[in-house]
Amino acid sequence: MITKIFIGGFPLATDEMAIAQLVGPYVDVLTLKLVRDKATRKSKGYAFVEVASREAAELAIEALHGKMMGDRELTVSIREEEPVEPAPVYQKLECGNEPVKKKRPRLSR
Repeated sequence: MITKIFIGGFPLATDEMAIAQLVGPYVDVLTLKLVRDKATRKSKGYAFVEVASREAAELAIEALHGKMMGDRELTVSIREEEPVEPAPVYQKLECGNEPVKKKRPRLSR
């Protein structure tokens, strides 16, 4: 099962490779998402790393949480996923003897 780790508090000049090298000795990184400001493309100081197992994630958390990186202290934790709500199901409605299909809402553009 894939587990997502939150890593925050690292210096803003840190790039994806530095984060991968930081967690690499503890876990096999499946994906890494460094969160950046949309307008300036500068790092916001936190990232999400997906790893293959929860046990490896917990090992990385024990090793990295509270560790200093540059002049900042890292915050490392497991990111619990929120349940995804199912899409609404549209049903046919009866109008007299003729079945009427309920229309889907239009997307605003």
